[in-house]
Amino acid sequence: MTGQKQPIALSWNETVRVARVLPFLVKAEISDAGAGVEDVARWTSFPLDAIQGFLDGRHLLSCPALARILRLIGMPLFQQKEHLVDLQRVISAMPNMRVWAPTPLPLPDEMLAIATNAELAAVLRHAVDASGQPKRYLAAQSLLNRSQLYYLIDPARNSLPRKPAQLVWLLESCAVPYRQIVQVAEQWQRLDECRNAARIRLPEAA
Repeated sequence: MTGQKQPIALSWNETVRVARVLPFLVKAEISDAGAGVEDVARWTSFPLDAIQGFLDGRHLLSCPALARILRLIGMPLFQQKEHLVDLQRVISAMPNMRVWAPTPLPLPDEMLAIATNAELAAVLRHAVDASGQPKRYLAAQSLLNRSQLYYLIDPARNSLPRKPAQLVWLLESCAVPYRQIVQVAEQWQRLDECRNAARIRLPEAA
């Protein structure tokens, strides 16, 4: 996998041009990373035919599936939160054909009532375990190193991810449905607001 590169923003005309050649760009980036299609399939747990079919122009990949591959191979496009919308625009500008997406792995509804940092970590651990993917591959897909991944999913640490993108990308890599990712992100925001409020709260006068 290549080192991380700076993301770029695209105009609509640039988006259309990228859409036309995106499979070729992804194929070239995989090659530049010193990898093969089989490696990407193993790293993402996607079927080999799903990836090869996209590279051959036989079908599209869903936005989350494609984002996982792009992050994994270090492609410079769409790696920051503010640029993720561009990836959806690119897919929308591509030819109308069948879209492949991984089978969703929803979280149990009772886990989504997150009240503490430890409960958030437990949700992330459940998603990681349910995905069945090796943690080193999940970390790569989520732009995390393995120590960060273990830190995020350890309820005993009682800590909170500093960046929402960390948990969003991790849940996305675990094939958690988008609506549940939004719910978890909203709970993170509430916990983060509580953390920040605690930091600025002045001590009571004696």
